[in-house]
Amino acid sequence: MKVLVMYYSKSGNTEKLAVEVARGVQGVGDVGCVLKPVSEVTKN
Repeated sequence: MKVLVMYYSKSGNTEKLAVEVARGVQGVGDVGCVLKPVSEVTKN
């Protein structure tokens, strides 16, 4: 399973939080994580 952690951050604080969320997700067995800012996310 893959989890997308998508974030929008002006000051960088939300990005830091998203990085920590992604780190937590990656700590779960058999779960991958993709971390992307909103600008890089597409419908596909």
